[in-house]
Amino acid sequence: MKPKEERQILYVAQAELDRLNKILRRMAPSPLYKDAEIVETMTEHFSDGFEIDVKICNGTPPYIDAILFKNGQELNVMEACTAPLEGEYTLEYGDTRYTLSIEPRKFYRAIFQIELLADEPIEDMSLEDIHYNMTEGQMSGCFTRIKTQEITSKQMTKRLINQGSSPEFLGLDEKGKDTGYV
Repeated sequence: MKPKEERQILYVAQAELDRLNKILRRMAPSPLYKDAEIVETMTEHFSDGFEIDVKICNGTPPYIDAILFKNGQELNVMEACTAPLEGEYTLEYGDTRYTLSIEPRKFYRAIFQIELLADEPIEDMSLEDIHYNMTEGQMSGCFTRIKTQEITSKQMTKRLINQGSSPEFLGLDEKGKDTGYV
């Protein structure tokens, strides 16, 4: 019988991945931590109450432990592995296979163009007014995506500030670092 599948994705800021992968690429323990000390723990919860902890541990060399839990009880442990942190961690329990995928968090920018046609001059208006005029008002309109691009967290922070939004809106601080709160 084929096991049930439970999947989750944990998005981690690229700067945090870089920091942790630098520790994991070392051939000797990091001098910043005691031997076998847990450097970082990332936890992701599944819909049925199970969770996977991915722990970065200091050692010779530093390593990754992935552990399946339910109600604080350890149920399965994946064989320790090394860098990179990104990737899939799969553990089984009973008739269910749990997979946690760790991926870098990405940011995107899209530029759209709106063309309005009317029988009178068109003044500046809000997006809400544009929508109303295109759907219920006296204007015809066309909405076209011009460009979509991936941007860095620093670029995103600058663009959010330029738009009058706070970087905290996307869980970033004023320097583009991930705060962990979205």
